[in-house]
Amino acid sequence: MKMTFSKRFRKQAGFILTLEAVLLATVLGIGLFVGIVAVRDALFKYKLSKQDQDFYVFDSSDPAIVIGKVASFDEHEAPLVPFIDYGVRTDTNGNPINHRALIGIRDDRFTSRQPVFYSGPSCTGDPCIAAPSNELAYNTGVDGLAGTGGVGYLYGLQGISYGIGSVAGDPGAVKGQLYRQSTQFCGSILQSAWDSQRVVTGTPCITISPTIGPAGFFVAEPVERSDGLNVLDPLNSPFYTNMISTPSTTYTAVPPADENTTF
Repeated sequence: MKMTFSKRFRKQAGFILTLEAVLLATVLGIGLFVGIVAVRDALFKYKLSKQDQDFYVFDSSDPAIVIGKVASFDEHEAPLVPFIDYGVRTDTNGNPINHRALIGIRDDRFTSRQPVFYSGPSCTGDPCIAAPSNELAYNTGVDGLAGTGGVGYLYGLQGISYGIGSVAGDPGAVKGQLYRQSTQFCGSILQSAWDSQRVVTGTPCITISPTIGPAGFFVAEPVERSDGLNVLDPLNSPFYTNMISTPSTTYTAVPPADENTTF
């Protein structure tokens, strides 16, 4: 009796494919297929709707370099693209801190809310920049009136200022370069300023009263790559903006990197 039960148990072992199991698997398979297709279509439509609202700025290089995705626009409708500055400062534990700078991009130049000041005339000499939220030291806007602008409050939240200044060694170039606030106080009397927000032909360099002294100002250092070039030097004007759905190999986005990275 024991031997007979064991043989029958072994003969009946395994999965028995019944009609009910086939129907269940078919229904589940069709349902999963329809569901996957519906999710795919929904994601595709969502991606297209997002791309329809996104602006990208790219330069005139061949192949073109996508400078970045537009975060906002300034009062002149110039696209604002964020720049990430890695490791220029450290916290109390020695860990690198990442800072952001908003760079306005027009067809032929870069702009910033913060001006860069110079010890010499015509934006020559030692560059300096106002400390963040330094309303008392300099708060004059592009209209020349006090209290009308010229202070970037993004930098007050970070504790470090960034601004577009003249091209080092070529103050007549209109494109401009990116500068950051160093930890060294500015010891020069300031005579001129690169006010990139101004709407002018040629350079936006203006003459300021020498009575605007160095109090509240720091030396402005260029934000450079490892090869010594300013991070904005490799970008060629004129610059363009377009709503591109899928950047091709011609318009390849460059991932964020610090100023020591060479592309």
